[in-house]
Amino acid sequence: MQPWKFYTLMLTLTLAAYGWVGLCFFSNGMDKISGSVHPCIIKTVTGIPCPSCGTTRSVLLILQGKFYDALQFNPLGFVAVFVLMTLPFLFFYDAFKQRNLLFRLFTQSEKVICNRKSAALLILFFLILWGRNIHKGL
Repeated sequence: MQPWKFYTLMLTLTLAAYGWVGLCFFSNGMDKISGSVHPCIIKTVTGIPCPSCGTTRSVLLILQGKFYDALQFNPLGFVAVFVLMTLPFLFFYDAFKQRNLLFRLFTQSEKVICNRKSAALLILFFLILWGRNIHKGL
């Protein structure tokens, strides 16, 4: 992928994520939104929660300082908050310094994830999350 395409995609996804979290946060949580919109296509189609179900609620709980409750919903919320807090700084750094740090981090991460052992651990982690989400009935 060309760096400019990568940055366009990442900026679009980041703005969409901020928009979604902002919409949920300022409308007093997912409860008011969930009646009209369900963000998980897998759960909408199959009725079974995916491994990332509960991540938005987890992020909202983190923003409220309820870290234990956030962990109970979905640990991926902490990853999402870290990424969403880090990306703007990386965008600005790359824009002002004319560097491709974010792109290089992505390509290096991709190499690590494509390693068989790393991939197996990630798959196992997501399978555990999926089983947990199904068990909890998220």
